[in-house]
Amino acid sequence: RDPYDWTGTSLCLEGSKVWRFLLDVDDADLEAYKLPSEAFGDDSAGTQSDIDLYCVQEGDWPDAADFEDDRDLVKAKAGPENFTPSTQVPGRFCTALQ
Repeated sequence: RDPYDWTGTSLCLEGSKVWRFLLDVDDADLEAYKLPSEAFGDDSAGTQSDIDLYCVQEGDWPDAADFEDDRDLVKAKAGPENFTPSTQVPGRFCTALQ
């Protein structure tokens, strides 16, 4: 969890990571709530939403091992058309690969 609500940390030891960003969305639109920081006390708080942007994988999906050496397959499956969120969300999606 990000203690400052903006720095973001991530670690991908193997394979690829698909990031989904929502553009033009306010926290209230996502039913977001503040979480107190465990690291910094009351000096900062992160924002959490329980909406799952990867809830449903659309279509047929290969086995995880098939993605390992096929960057084109990763790119083809990373698009927003292949995932349905757990609830309707406003705004636009931006997808990035790591």
